[in-house]
Amino acid sequence: MNLKPCPFCGKAEIIVLDISEVDPDDDRWEPDPCYAAVCDYNAGGCGATGGFRPTDLEAAEAWNRRT
Repeated sequence: MNLKPCPFCGKAEIIVLDISEVDPDDDRWEPDPCYAAVCDYNAGGCGATGGFRPTDLEAAEAWNRRT
């Protein structure tokens, strides 16, 4: 799925990460899987997230609904 650019900074470097990749010290979500689309800070983005969702597809769809 193509991810829309960030509505905050306009960067197109959006990635979908598992919660352990977003915040490795946060154990609130274990053992449930949890994903978020993130404007990749390491690629010049702002770090905005689209919120956590139970699947990577739902995280991507939530990101693309943002305006």
